[in-house]
Amino acid sequence: MSRRLLDLSAQHPRKLKLTFCHNQGKGCLYYPQGTTNSIQHAKYFLFSDTENNNGGPPRPTTWISSANLTTATGVKAFNDSLTFYNNNDIYSQLKLYHDAQNTSGSYDSSFTVPTANSHVYLFPEVPGNPLKGSLEKHLRQMEKKNCEILVAHMSFDLEEMVEVLRKFATEMKCSVKVATGNGEVNRVHLRMLAKMPRTEVKDWTNDPDGHGAFHAKTITLRYTGNDGTHHRIVYTGSHNLTHHSTERSDEILVEIENKFLHDAYVRHFKDYWNLPNRKHTNWDVIK
Repeated sequence: MSRRLLDLSAQHPRKLKLTFCHNQGKGCLYYPQGTTNSIQHAKYFLFSDTENNNGGPPRPTTWISSANLTTATGVKAFNDSLTFYNNNDIYSQLKLYHDAQNTSGSYDSSFTVPTANSHVYLFPEVPGNPLKGSLEKHLRQMEKKNCEILVAHMSFDLEEMVEVLRKFATEMKCSVKVATGNGEVNRVHLRMLAKMPRTEVKDWTNDPDGHGAFHAKTITLRYTGNDGTHHRIVYTGSHNLTHHSTERSDEILVEIENKFLHDAYVRHFKDYWNLPNRKHTNWDVIK
C-alpha cells in the first residue's frame, strides 16, 4: 500500500496534513472518486496525555467507536464507544497503526491487550475473518444451555456469519436476536436468519431526516463453558458484517471479555430493541 501526504497548510494556518493513498485493493485513507475500492472506516482517537483525577502522571487514553464525526451517523444515530484509560498497551499498538496510516511503517494486524482482557483486530491486513474464528472458538467450548448472542449491526451481507449464528441457535440452542438498520441490503440474509429456531430478527427503518439511524456494530455473547466457567464477551468497533469491511476497509474490531461491560451493552441493546414504533421510525420484524 503506497501513501502520500497532501499538504493543506496554505488553506489551514495550523498546517493540517491529510493522508491519502494510491489504492491497491487494500485499506487506505481515501479512495479516488468514481471507484469502489477501500476506504478509511476506522473511528478512533488517541490521547497521549489525559488528566489523572487521582493524581500522578498523565495517562494515555484510547477511544474507539462506531460513530462517525457527522450529524447523520454520529449525533443522530444509535452508536457506541469504548474508552481505555491509562492503558499504554492498546495506545502504543494503535499509535503504530495511526502512524502507518499517515506516513509509513509496520504494525501488528492482530494483538492482545492483557491489561484489558481484550484482543484487537485491524482490517483488512488481518488474515481471514477473525470474528468468525473467535465465535467458532467459543462454540467449541460452551455448554448447550443458558446461552445468548445479541447482534446489533447496521449492515449484514456475510453468509458465513449467518452460518455461525445458525450453529449458536440450532446446535447450542442459544437465544439469538439480530437488529440491523439497512434492510434493503440485508433482506436475503435477514430472512435466512429469521427461519432459524430461537432467533428473532428486526430491521430498523429511519425517518426522512435520519433521526435515530441505526449505526451500531456490536455483538454480545453470554455462555457457560464446558468447564463450568461463565463468559461475558463484547465485540465492537467500526467493523460491519460485510465483505467490504472484512476484505477492503481500514477497520478496528475489539473483542473484550468483561461482565460489567457485557451487561451494559445488553441493556443498551434492549433499550433500542424495545423501542415503540413511531411515525417515521419503526422496527420491521423479519419472518
